[in-house]
Amino acid sequence: MFRSTKPDTRSGATARAETYNEQIDLDVASDSDAAGRAREASTSPDLSAIWNELMSMKDLVEGEHDRKLRRIESDLRWTMTLVGAQFITLIGSAIAVLAAG
Repeated sequence: MFRSTKPDTRSGATARAETYNEQIDLDVASDSDAAGRAREASTSPDLSAIWNELMSMKDLVEGEHDRKLRRIESDLRWTMTLVGAQFITLIGSAIAVLAAG
C-alpha cells in the first residue's frame, strides 16, 4: 500500500486505515459503536428482558459446550492410554516370540 508522508492527526473510527484489515476493523468498530448508541437510546423493558434471556441462554450453551468438550478430551486421553498399552503388549509379545524361537 502507499503510505502518506504526512502524519495522520485524526483518531478513532475516522482515522485513515493503511491496510485492508485495518479498514475492516474500523468499519466493524463504527458499526458496533452505532449499534451500542442505538441500543442505549431505545432501551425498553421488553428489549431488556429479551437481551437478558439471550445472555442467560448464551451462558448455558457455553457451559454445556465446555462440559462436553472436557468429556471428549478425557475420553480421548483414556482411549490413547488403552491404545498405548495395547501397542506395548504387541511389542512385548513379538519380542517374546523372537526370543523363544
